[in-house]
Amino acid sequence: MARLLITGANGQLAPAIIRRLAASGHSLLLLTRQPNAMGERPAGAMSCVLPAPWSVEALRDIVIAEEVTGIVNLAAAGVRPHADAIGTLYDTNVALTVNLLRAGASHIRYFVNIGSGAEYAGDATAALDENAPLSITHAYGMSKAASGLAGLQVAQETGCAFVHLRLFGAYGEHEAPHRLLPNLVERLSRSEAVPLSDGLQIRDWLYEADIADAIARTLDALGDGRLPSGIYNLGSGQGATVRAFAETVADLMAAPRILLDFGRIPRRGKEVDALVANTASLHGHTGWRPRHNLREGLAEAIHQYRIRLSGP
Repeated sequence: MARLLITGANGQLAPAIIRRLAASGHSLLLLTRQPNAMGERPAGAMSCVLPAPWSVEALRDIVIAEEVTGIVNLAAAGVRPHADAIGTLYDTNVALTVNLLRAGASHIRYFVNIGSGAEYAGDATAALDENAPLSITHAYGMSKAASGLAGLQVAQETGCAFVHLRLFGAYGEHEAPHRLLPNLVERLSRSEAVPLSDGLQIRDWLYEADIADAIARTLDALGDGRLPSGIYNLGSGQGATVRAFAETVADLMAAPRILLDFGRIPRRGKEVDALVANTASLHGHTGWRPRHNLREGLAEAIHQYRIRLSGP
C-alpha cells in the first residue's frame, strides 16, 4: 500500500476517491490551499494546508517529510463557470502537475493525473480513442491536454510511472450546485420548471463511485506493472444525450417531464455535439469497468444527494 498525496481534496470528485483509496488500505495525505470544509475524513486520512503558491521546494518538503510514494492530482481550474482565465488555467492545470513531479523526483513511484474529455475536438460518429484529434479552441481542454503531455515528459525524466486519465462526463452527489444534476434535483423537488438547452448533446456519463474505483484500479495496475505510463480515456464508453440524462432524473423523481424546459437557454460556447470515450485501452490493462449504468448511477446519486440536503 502506498502513502498517497491527494491534491484538490476539496473538489467534487475527492470524497468518493478518498473513501475508495482509504478502503484499499492506502495512507492518505490531503493537500489543500485552505482548511478543509468537507466534513469527516476516513480513518488514516490526514489533511495538510499549504497556502498558495505551491513552489517546488515547499511541495518537496512535504513529500520528503511525509514519505510520500504516490500522487493523485485532482486539482483543476476552469471547471466552474467563467473560471477560464488563461493564466489560472496554466498555473493550476499545467504548472502544478510539473511542479508536483519535480518535487517528487526520486521519491514518488506513481502519479495519477486527472484530465478531461474536453481535451478532444469531439466526433459525432464514433467513440474517441486516445489518438483522436485534440481541441484547439477550448481553453480548459487545451490546458488539461498540456498537463498530460507535459506530465509524461517530466515523469520520463524523473523515473516516475505516470498516467493521465482523460475523464469524461462525471456526475454524482458531490457536484457543485451550478451543475446539471443538482440543478435538476433541486428544481424538480420544488416542482419548478428547469431551463435547459436543446439537450441533444451526446455525452459519456460516469458516476463518481465508478471514477473512484477506476483510480484505485489504476494505482493497483501501476503498482504491479500491468499499466504502462501513458494517456488513457476514463468513461463509461456509452453515449447518452443531455435530454436523456434529464428525463431519467425526472422519471426517477416521479416528476413530470413537462417541467424540463428544453431549448430555453443556449448551449455553452464552443460546446461540441458529441464526446464519448473508447475505453478499450484502460480496460485492457486494468480490467476496470463501471458498475453502474446511467439509470443506476443517477438513482444512487439522487438518493445520496437528498440525504446530504436533509442534513444530520
